[in-house]
Amino acid sequence: MEHYLFLTASSALIMGCFCMTIVFLIVPLPPDKRLKKYRISLYFLEATYLITAVLKLIDMKFDGAMLDLISIQTIVIASLQAPVFTFSLITLINPRFVTRSYLWKHLMPVFILILLYVLVALVWGNPKISSFVIFKLVASHPAVLVRLLFLVYYVFQLLFLYRLFCVQVKKYEEKLDNYIANRQYLYLSGVRYLFYAMLVVGVCTLLSCFMLTEPLLLIFSIVYTVFYMVFGVYYIRYPHKFANMQQIIYPLPSFTESSTKDMKLFYWAELKNQIITDKYYDQPGINIDEIAQHLKIGRTTLSNFINCEEGLNFNVWINLLRVEEAKRLLIECPNCSFAEIAEQVGYRDPSSFNREFKRITAKSPSAWRENR
Repeated sequence: MEHYLFLTASSALIMGCFCMTIVFLIVPLPPDKRLKKYRISLYFLEATYLITAVLKLIDMKFDGAMLDLISIQTIVIASLQAPVFTFSLITLINPRFVTRSYLWKHLMPVFILILLYVLVALVWGNPKISSFVIFKLVASHPAVLVRLLFLVYYVFQLLFLYRLFCVQVKKYEEKLDNYIANRQYLYLSGVRYLFYAMLVVGVCTLLSCFMLTEPLLLIFSIVYTVFYMVFGVYYIRYPHKFANMQQIIYPLPSFTESSTKDMKLFYWAELKNQIITDKYYDQPGINIDEIAQHLKIGRTTLSNFINCEEGLNFNVWINLLRVEEAKRLLIECPNCSFAEIAEQVGYRDPSSFNREFKRITAKSPSAWRENR
């Protein structure tokens, strides 16, 4: 029964990968040149899903491979997938970082290890390891040593990709904070969750290399299937979000981007006074491009003013202005509810207003009003 369930789960995984390969191939994309890197990442995902399906199909064809300790098929699939999935996610937040040559550079060690294993297996054979007892007997076999080397490389690969992803997410968050006041509207939390899910799948893959019981392999197979499907569905939905995100990833110049020229024409005190007087900050979802257009200066100029003169990024500064306005309303409009005040100062969500107010004043709006 367990063997039947495992074969069923493996079949579902294979069919899911084949289906997503077709979807990646036929999904319609907007004719936007800025989506070029996204299209390339789709091609690599197509190849990854197809390779996964083919190798899993080989596993089912030659039954018994699933009971092979430190299975070379498992390690190969994992080592190919990890960089492709990671760079595909990084492409969504920093397309300029990922290039084909950079991806191939990270895939090259995998191909070298595959070639090394094939050569060693042709010369010394490819032992099947169905138990830890057998593993002790063949631990010094050249093919087994290459498997272990492959496994160690995969662990290093996961650690390197984790650090790389965290660095790129931090850079995206800095761009986001310098662009929009309400970052939650454009924050791609799904990218972070998918990467962590990939790490969980990677850990499951490591464990499966030492698990020779079909119930555990069945659980891992279900985890893989769910991850592949969720990842694929999320990824093909990205173009719908790109229209809102393109100004962060590919900022367009507005008016003039010459900071030196603009700084000669304007004084920050005058610009700041205009922003506060006209209350640009109380518009929900306001971003730096819109304010720059109102002021008739360049986005870079405005960003430089805020960063240098205020010592803050755009997001923090706008929220600071909103909280100051909220303080005034809390005193002058004692009958107004917190939800009404939150809406007046640019927050669509009262919980976001409460969170920002408490972060800046160290008190909730209700506690602050009571003290005043």
